[in-house]
Amino acid sequence: ASAAVDHIKDFINYSYLSRKIIIEKPLISYQHFCKSHYEIKGDNAIIGFNKRFEKGIIKLKEYLVESKSKILSSNIVCQSNLKNWRKEDNRDISESISLNFDLGGGVTNELSHEIDLAEYLVGEIIDISGTKNRNYYKNTLVEDSALLFSKHKNKQLTSKISISFASKSEIRYIYFELEKGFHL
Repeated sequence: ASAAVDHIKDFINYSYLSRKIIIEKPLISYQHFCKSHYEIKGDNAIIGFNKRFEKGIIKLKEYLVESKSKILSSNIVCQSNLKNWRKEDNRDISESISLNFDLGGGVTNELSHEIDLAEYLVGEIIDISGTKNRNYYKNTLVEDSALLFSKHKNKQLTSKISISFASKSEIRYIYFELEKGFHL
């Protein structure tokens, strides 16, 4: 667990210490990094996305696997308000790491859990496209909202991922449309 901007450097510097290393999220460029900068032998790097270990997510994954129902569409949403984060921190919101690009800020880094959940629940992501916007925090260098579409290898399915930390409300959900008219 280090500053987001140091994750790759720390991995390179300390990977010789262990055959398995857990890297704190975010590490959005992980696959590109591994292929172009460092040879990883086996599966020695694990990126720590803690949402995968929540009871509800585990049950959802079990249901999707056991039901063998084909996923027709998925919509993963997290609309949050950055002003509600880390309230015990007395600093001004403009000093937040979340609003500092050089420290790993931006909604695609901060809410990368939803991107990981798309991969974990639907299957390996082979491409992501979409838009990133500064809707509220306009005087920063980071995006506060993003609408992403992740294409999955196994099912040739595209997941819609909508994330924001500039929302007035707090909403987080995952919606699946399954074959035979089932919805989750």
